[in-house]
Amino acid sequence: MSVIKVLFVTLLAGTLSISVALFGQRWMDDHPNFALMSGTERQRAMVLPDLRLTDIHGNEIGSHNWAGKVLIMHFWASWCAPCLSQIGSLERLQVAHDTSVLQVASIAIDTPKDISTFLASRPLNYQILFGGLPEIELAARFGNRTRSLPFTLMFDRTGRAVFSQAGLIDEDRLKLEVEALLPPLLPEGSSTGGVRANQKIADTRRFL
Repeated sequence: MSVIKVLFVTLLAGTLSISVALFGQRWMDDHPNFALMSGTERQRAMVLPDLRLTDIHGNEIGSHNWAGKVLIMHFWASWCAPCLSQIGSLERLQVAHDTSVLQVASIAIDTPKDISTFLASRPLNYQILFGGLPEIELAARFGNRTRSLPFTLMFDRTGRAVFSQAGLIDEDRLKLEVEALLPPLLPEGSSTGGVRANQKIADTRRFL
């Protein structure tokens, strides 16, 4: 191999190494919490943690209440205008899918008084839970680095985090993400005639 070829290969290898290093550093900078985790911690960070929150009726709701369901966790506040704009699409999803299959759970980063005042004029058809600083940090762990509202987090039926987004989500995108996580259609010729096991889902989806 000529001297020129040796120099060219060496230069190319060095350039590639620098590029990979810079890309890796940039990715780590964008995911600081992930970078500090061990392999086991990273796996755990992607799974729904053991939560125990209080709903508007004073009842304790835990992660076990969502076992086997697709879960949409919506972080919001009554004073947050973009949060309120997302309510309609979340309500339509909950109407379309039985709570045995899909649960919309809103975590209000707000005071009970303000939420009660809001609900007096604008009731919601899905779970409303109260959150605080621990829940804000929970959202940050799942990608909400700016700790902004609204923030939407989605878990599949095994409790694995599969989607997150800060800010408003387009309703079509939201429906698409949910559809991919729902139970599969039953085979043609089954007793339900090839629809989902929960008939309410099939009946209401056509109106969305």
